[in-house]
Amino acid sequence: LVRFDALKWSWTTFAFESVVPIMEKQGTVMINFPVYSDFHDYKYGVYKPGPNAKKLYDHVAVAIGHGKDFVLALNSWGVFWGDKGTFRLHKDLVSTYVVPGDYSVYGRGGKLPYPLPNLPEVHYGFTE
Repeated sequence: LVRFDALKWSWTTFAFESVVPIMEKQGTVMINFPVYSDFHDYKYGVYKPGPNAKKLYDHVAVAIGHGKDFVLALNSWGVFWGDKGTFRLHKDLVSTYVVPGDYSVYGRGGKLPYPLPNLPEVHYGFTE
């Protein structure tokens, strides 16, 4: 007899409002979003593509927190890109949120593997 426990595996959602309490309780989630031509020049603020920006490709990053209408995420492009390697992405740009289950690598454990910026408008999960 094989028992399948669905809560132990990762799952996806498209709704920011659904993932916010999960981020606050469990920690990080993966996000999938389109990268536009002006995203490479991002420095600060909540990113939304400009009127002439063209979609280049889809990208994945780790969301480490959220605000009222954005997710704060780590990019894989290093600390010299964006706001010290992080960016704020408007919630409407996220295509998919991947919520980790018990068997996932991300979002488990009481310690985050990177320093979190001290920003009052950002809510982090797992900030013991």
